[in-house]
Amino acid sequence: MEQRRYPEASAILQRSLETAETLAASDPTNLDYQKGLVESLAWLADSQFSEGRLDEAIAKRERQVATIDQMILKNPADAGIRERAISAHRALGRWLGIHGSLPEALEHQRKAVAVADELLPTEPGNMDWLQWAAGAQLDYASTLLQSGRVNEAAAQTRAACDRASRLTGERSEVAEWRSLAVNCLMKRSQVSLAGGAEEEALDLANRALDAARSRRRGEPVEIALQVAQALKLIGDVRARKGDRAGAQTAWLSALQKWPKQANEPTNLALQAELLVNLGRLAEARPLRAKLQSIGYRRMVN
Repeated sequence: MEQRRYPEASAILQRSLETAETLAASDPTNLDYQKGLVESLAWLADSQFSEGRLDEAIAKRERQVATIDQMILKNPADAGIRERAISAHRALGRWLGIHGSLPEALEHQRKAVAVADELLPTEPGNMDWLQWAAGAQLDYASTLLQSGRVNEAAAQTRAACDRASRLTGERSEVAEWRSLAVNCLMKRSQVSLAGGAEEEALDLANRALDAARSRRRGEPVEIALQVAQALKLIGDVRARKGDRAGAQTAWLSALQKWPKQANEPTNLALQAELLVNLGRLAEARPLRAKLQSIGYRRMVN
């Protein structure tokens, strides 16, 4: 999947899932077989989502969550199973949100945060758990913002960014942690903008852009995407401030820097929004049609 050849990846992962299903059914008491099934469901779901098969991806994640719930009931002390619950609920929450099912999305994202909060006290020095907890809170904050619950989104964002700061304070060169820090700045900017603090939102968006541009480690496409997203956010803030020319400049720069390989549904939606903002409706139309065809409901205005 790293090469973004998702149809091929999905075909291979489907066969892997069938093997995992056979093993899990042959010995339901074998915990390793059950964990293998959970992992296979996650990999295939992610590939199908990136391919644009949203309903199938959601179904796989729902099945994964149900399987994990049963595993936790039988093995309540197994931290590895709870780890998987965090990522499963996070992904399902994000996808249900873009499918338009906000109450269900919020419930899964709340569960992801709750599981992470339960795990962390048992091993406070586990940096992976700390990273996942912060990411889960940022996901939750996004959907809370979409639901108009700005104060709750702000609280989740503050907690997430405190955790992200702890991570980068430990080892600032870790690519995933630097990425998380950039996402924190962008989420803080969005929260400020939703709360009417436009100058603060602009300052945070500019800081996010600087932080994204300063990254030296990580996947090049992901870094380029963060730069483009920060530029888009600057344009959004400038538009809210009434600076139409500044907004157009930032949006155009974001579109020019948008990596061509970033063609997953969420990224296509952001690209379509940029085109609409720039008045390039003919170019946005096929992207929006594709998103609608796969059940993407969180559309641009």
